[in-house]
Amino acid sequence: ITIAASALVPDVIGSLVGVPFWCDVERACTLVDTIPYKELANYLKARPYDLDAVRHTLSYLDGTVLAGMATAPALFEIGLMDDICPPSTCYAAFNAWAGPKEVREYPWSGHGGGDSHHTLLQLEWLNARQLSVS
Repeated sequence: ITIAASALVPDVIGSLVGVPFWCDVERACTLVDTIPYKELANYLKARPYDLDAVRHTLSYLDGTVLAGMATAPALFEIGLMDDICPPSTCYAAFNAWAGPKEVREYPWSGHGGGDSHHTLLQLEWLNARQLSVS
């Protein structure tokens, strides 16, 4: 949701993107066997002729596409053992981000990313940019 808001709202001044979901969805379907990717893979397995329509629909929803429209400074969080938001799909969004960006990765973490440690980093990041949370 952070990526979508940052892409669609022009006056966003900073984005805290935590383990971004629904990015590079087609790739995610080939990497993990978890829901919701498994459901999409099963659908396409049964209806391979729908692939073009699915790709077209995903182009409106995929965080990687939306990231290309986001220009606010961003701090990304990625858990390298995440099977809900696979790291390479998170990096797809990070690499597509149109504005200034930083990433913190957590090699031994799954979907929780850096947990409370990362929350402190987010607050420091906001403070360093004189951005307030209200």
